[in-house]
Amino acid sequence: ITDSLTGLYNQTYFQKRFREELARAKRYKNPLSLVLADVDHFHKINEVFGEQTGDYILMRIANVILNNTRHTDIVFRAGMNRFIIILQLV
Repeated sequence: ITDSLTGLYNQTYFQKRFREELARAKRYKNPLSLVLADVDHFHKINEVFGEQTGDYILMRIANVILNNTRHTDIVFRAGMNRFIIILQLV
């Protein structure tokens, strides 16, 4: 259920977890938000600096997101350069 590079939850787990969180939000009438983040021009980083640098940058981005979200938020890596955060607004 986790991405091997970043340690974040993966896209497959997002699909399962989103259905659960959406059902919970409806049941308790709590708001639920999604943040979708895409790193622009990421392919150029890999082309110019190499995949190792690209991987390092993705790991740093994952850490920045984790360090700036609440423990109730759920962070996922949803592809090469895409991240999703489920925000549980209570």
